[in-house]
Amino acid sequence: MRPWILLAVAVLSLGGFYTLSAMAVPSGRDAVVQDARERYIAATSALNAARLQVVTPGILGEIERSDPQETGLVGIEWSSYTTTSGDLAAKRLSTSPEWVEVFIEWFRELGLENGDRVGIGASGSFPALALSARIAAESMGLEPVVIASLTSSTWGANVPGFDLWDMENILVDGGHVTHTFRLLSLGGDGDKALHLFDEDRDFLFRRLAEIEADSRDVEILRPVSTAESIDRRMAVLFPDGEDSCRVFLNIGGHAANFGSGVGALSVPPGLTVPRREGSLNWAGDSVLFRTLQRNVPVIHILDIRGLASRQGVSINFDLGHDSGRLTHPPQARYASVIMALILTIGLCIFYPGSPRGSWKHYLKGKHHL
Repeated sequence: MRPWILLAVAVLSLGGFYTLSAMAVPSGRDAVVQDARERYIAATSALNAARLQVVTPGILGEIERSDPQETGLVGIEWSSYTTTSGDLAAKRLSTSPEWVEVFIEWFRELGLENGDRVGIGASGSFPALALSARIAAESMGLEPVVIASLTSSTWGANVPGFDLWDMENILVDGGHVTHTFRLLSLGGDGDKALHLFDEDRDFLFRRLAEIEADSRDVEILRPVSTAESIDRRMAVLFPDGEDSCRVFLNIGGHAANFGSGVGALSVPPGLTVPRREGSLNWAGDSVLFRTLQRNVPVIHILDIRGLASRQGVSINFDLGHDSGRLTHPPQARYASVIMALILTIGLCIFYPGSPRGSWKHYLKGKHHL
C-alpha cells in the first residue's frame, strides 16, 4: 500500500472522531430530560427533609455518613428491614440524577409512546433507581406499574420510621410521582422474609397490616410460594393475559422478579430486546424470564457500578442547562455509519498496493508498503 493512502485513511479517521466529538451535546439541553432531573432532585430534597424529622439521633449520625449527598435515598446498614448485604458505593451511585436520563434513553430506544405501560419491579434495596425510573416514565407520558417489596439490602430503604411506604407517602403527597404502588409484598426469601429473625418478621407482618389499613388502593401480596408471587405479579403487569406491558424493569435481586440459580445470571444488566437476541433459551422462572418469553423487552438493573460505567453515569447533582451526560444526536449516528462505510470501501479499493498483495498475503504477513 502506498504511504499516502495510509495517511489519507488516518486523516479521515481522526477527522471523523473529532467531528463526532464536536457533535456530542449535553443531555441537559433536552427539555424532557431537564424537567425529569429537576423533578427527581426536588423529590430527593423532600425525602431528605422528611427523614430528618423522624429519625433518632443515633440513626441520624449513621445516615450522615452513608448519605453525604443528603438524598434521603441511602439508608443504614442493619435494621429489621435488612435482608442481605449490599454495596454502599453502589447505593450512593444509584442516587445520581443521570439515571433518569438513562431510563429516558432506553424508553426512547424502544419507541415507547404516550400511555404505554411500563412495569417496574423493585425491592427496597435501590429506592433511588425505582424513583428515577418512575419519574422518567411519567415525564414521557408513560404509565409506570410499580410492584414493590418492603425489605431491603443494607443501605437501602431500611430506616426505622422511614421505610419504603413512608417514602411513597412523601412522594405522592408532594406530587413528585403520580402513579402509586400497585402491589406491595414483604420481599426476602420466598417473598416472606423467611431468613429474618422471628421478631423482625413479626414486626414486618404488622407493618404490612398497617399499610393495608392505610392503603391507597395498593394491593398487599402475601404469597404462599415464590411461584404464586410470580403469578400475581404477572397478572398485574399483563392483565387478562394481554401483552399490554411494553417493557419490564427489574431493579435489584428480588427472587420473584429476577429468578435464582445460574439461569438468573443469563440476562445481562441493561436493556435486552428478545427479538434482537435471537432464539436464546431463557431458562428459569421469574417475572423477568416470563416477560422475555413473551418477546417483551426487559431492563435489568443489576451490577450498578458496572452498568454506570457503561452508561457514563456519575454522581452529578448539577442542574445547569449544559449539565448531564454527553449524548450524540441522530445526525451523529448517521455520520458515524457513513464514515465507517467510506473507510471500508476505501480499504477494499486501495488495498493491497503491491502486485503480489492480497488479503491472504496480508493475513500471512506477506504484505508490502
